[in-house]
Amino acid sequence: MKNISLNSKTITSGATFVAIAGDNHHGADFVTDAINNGAKAIISDKKITASVPVVVDENLANNLDKLANEYYPLAKNQKIIAITGTNGKTSVASFLSQTLSGLGVKNQIIGTLTSDLTTPDIFSLYQKLHTFDGEYSILEVSSHALIQQRTKGLEFEIAIWTNLTQDHLDYHHSMEEYAQAKLLITNQAKFGIFNADSKFYPQFAAKLSHDSYSLEDIKAEVREFGFLCNIDNILFETNLVGEFNLYNFLAAYKTLLKLGFDKLEILKKMSDLTNPAGRMQKIDGHNIWIDFAHTPDGLKNALLTLKIHYPENKITVIFGCGGDRDKSKRAKMGKIAGDHADRVILTNDNPRSENPTDIINDIMIGTNKELQVIEDRALAIEAGISGIEAEEVTRTRGRGLRKLKDDECVLIAGKGAENYQIIGDEALPFNDFDIVNNLV
Repeated sequence: MKNISLNSKTITSGATFVAIAGDNHHGADFVTDAINNGAKAIISDKKITASVPVVVDENLANNLDKLANEYYPLAKNQKIIAITGTNGKTSVASFLSQTLSGLGVKNQIIGTLTSDLTTPDIFSLYQKLHTFDGEYSILEVSSHALIQQRTKGLEFEIAIWTNLTQDHLDYHHSMEEYAQAKLLITNQAKFGIFNADSKFYPQFAAKLSHDSYSLEDIKAEVREFGFLCNIDNILFETNLVGEFNLYNFLAAYKTLLKLGFDKLEILKKMSDLTNPAGRMQKIDGHNIWIDFAHTPDGLKNALLTLKIHYPENKITVIFGCGGDRDKSKRAKMGKIAGDHADRVILTNDNPRSENPTDIINDIMIGTNKELQVIEDRALAIEAGISGIEAEEVTRTRGRGLRKLKDDECVLIAGKGAENYQIIGDEALPFNDFDIVNNLV
């Protein structure tokens, strides 16, 4: 099957390359690369010179869905469950997929578990839908994707909205603008499953016929490794930890009910749910958790989860903030860490083009608590797990590390399952799990 792509790197022999304006570059800059990779035609929003035929469409950005449908017409036949929200998209997607699979329903996830982007570009998305032969596609939809119309032309069986807390204000500029971006998902959906406990719920409720969910829908008794739950008069246990995961659980549960599955069968399968990679994921045999928390709300939820499930333990948190992103959340995350952790180690996340020291200084503004600063993330993790100072870790580098005491917990936040660290314009191999597993 011939393909069509916005990315010159994914062009194959006989493909069509689409050259439009992006955030930092125009596709025209990569026409030669596309042709070298096998492109036999170019579609562009401006006149360009190339050694293959070129079609110019000045309104190309608004016609990408029509092109996508021509190349991948089966995409529109897919039953799509779309999930948006600041936090929880990946967990809800995973919970839905695990449960559907357990019920014998073939499904796929399109999101951060399967792609570099939360939501792929429109042609990659349509292609994934077109070539899938299962029953449900579970799609994570970012606010960027909605603004950039990456899902244009598709209809969602159900749109799930999880929550709305501070993130991406470098892109959206205000929480209201951010909310308006998220609300765009309701224009493409037949039905909604919405979080009734959020202050933004009335805005979503007014847009689409829906069912809602709330913590009032579930009774949950805290256990060290999860909860004893009662929902719809059915008692069950779950190994999921944290109030935020109860929300994620409810979002998936209400969606599966709407799809027509039996509630007892749903809960039998959901009682065995596990967290997706990098989402409050515990290292086997150790009180060490790795979580993707990279927003104030996400970091607070992760720390409160440990305080609730391990109330007697002292908590160490290791985190940083991404460069070239919303700077206003940095001091807030510093305050949250200082308020809810016993020991705080600030380190690099993905500094990108920013000076790492400047990012850390922005975080430190938020708290008067004494902090450790270890910019080298691997070294910071080693210091956090060992309980010793950076200088001593530098000397020992993994030799003679003491085991965490039973009354200690370590949270490594911000990157989750990412297998890279972006420093400058380089994506260098890096994975928090690999670092930890080499130490313990």
